[in-house]
Amino acid sequence: MSDYLAVATLSFARRLKGGFLARSAPGLPFLMREGAHVALVPPVLDAPRNVTVARIENLKPDSAEVWFHEVEDLNVAEALSGRTCLMKRSDIDAAPSLFERDWRGWVVYDVREGRIGVVEAAEILPSQILLTVAREVDDAGDPSIGEAPDSAQARCLIPLVEELCVEKDEDERRLVMDLPAGLW
Repeated sequence: MSDYLAVATLSFARRLKGGFLARSAPGLPFLMREGAHVALVPPVLDAPRNVTVARIENLKPDSAEVWFHEVEDLNVAEALSGRTCLMKRSDIDAAPSLFERDWRGWVVYDVREGRIGVVEAAEILPSQILLTVAREVDDAGDPSIGEAPDSAQARCLIPLVEELCVEKDEDERRLVMDLPAGLW
């Protein structure tokens, strides 16, 4: 697991003094705070790669206007538009509650195919959470409904990204997703 997490993307320069509209990474709330140290990737020539958040305005659950101390003019801001913001996991206040969520036991459904299986594990990667789902199989060992055997063929990896999530039911620990054909 990487020490860094992709927390946001700088959508576009907002003001002459180097402000940006920053949108949180899919599936994450807005995690940047004033004083936070942020690495910008991929790097750009003649622009800072590491910056410190100077000010945040118009904070919403998944976006905000952000200014960095090191970005002082519109030209530099425009060069950094579209960059991904990385933060050290140890610097993220919400890390324990957000990333140590126990996904095990959640039941995963596809909108077209129905029930896929039960989450066995979740691996936190820099840009997403990757679920290991035990596919349900019938008595003949074919994927469908029944008990999941201990073989690797009965498991699939599903990225937990906002674009694929249709519904999350916390009470029933049920996740409905719109998965691309062939993913699982």
